[in-house]
Amino acid sequence: MMSNEVLVEAIDGVALITLNAPDRRNAFTVPMAEEFITVLRDIDADRSVAATVLNGAGVDFCSGGDLATLTAVGDEPFSEDSWSGLRTIYDSFVTFGSIATPTIAAVHGGAVGAGLNLALAATLRVVAHDAKLMSGFLRIGIHPGGGHFHLLERYVGQDTAAALSIFGEQLNGDDAVRLGLAWRAVPQESVLETAMEMARRIRRNPDLARAALRSWRTESRASTDWAAAVDIERLPQLRTLWQKSHTQ
Repeated sequence: MMSNEVLVEAIDGVALITLNAPDRRNAFTVPMAEEFITVLRDIDADRSVAATVLNGAGVDFCSGGDLATLTAVGDEPFSEDSWSGLRTIYDSFVTFGSIATPTIAAVHGGAVGAGLNLALAATLRVVAHDAKLMSGFLRIGIHPGGGHFHLLERYVGQDTAAALSIFGEQLNGDDAVRLGLAWRAVPQESVLETAMEMARRIRRNPDLARAALRSWRTESRASTDWAAAVDIERLPQLRTLWQKSHTQ
C-alpha cells in the first residue's frame, strides 16, 4: 500500500518527484524506499518523460536513513530483515541513479549522510546558497554506507572527499558549486523552478535525452562499480550500527 511519502506528477514532459516525509526531514524508511523504487520504475516505463526532478518537502532535501530504522538495524545487524532492509534503502538510491531519464536534484536545506548520496546520484544538482551538504556518518558513530566514498570521488578529488567523509567538513551551496559537486547555487525559493526550467529544455525529444544519458554514463563511468561499492561498505556499516546500539 502506497503511503504517499513519495509523490510524483508529470509537468510538461518532466517527472517531478517530491520526498514527502517532512516530519522526519525526508529520511528514508524501508517502506518509503520501496515506494520510491515503484515510482522510479513507472517513470522508466513512460517514454514520454524526458527528465526527472527530485526535491524534498519541508525544510530539508533528505537527511538520509531514518534514525529509528538504523537503530533497529543496529539491534540485530546480521539478521535477514536488517540486511535486506538496509539493502532496500540503498537499492532505491541506486535505482534513482540509474533510471533512463536525466535527473536533477533540487537541493535545499540539508542533504546529509545517505541524503548526500541521493543528491550525488542525480545527473546534476541545483542547490540553495544556504544548503547544507555533509557526510555526517562518523558524527553519529557509524561507518559510511551506500557507496558514499565512490559517489564523492565521482565529482571531487581525494582531499575533498576525505574532508567531507572522514573529517566532517560541511559545505554550503556555493562551496558545492565551487568544488564541482553542484552545477548552480540559487536563492532557496528559486531552487525548484531553476531545476524545472533546466529539465524542460530537453522535453521535446525524450528518446534523444535518454540516448544521450546512456552515452554520458558509458563514457564517464568510474572504474569501481557503484553497486560493488555499496557492498564493500555494508559490512563495516552494519558492524558500527551494532556497536552503537549495544554501547548506549
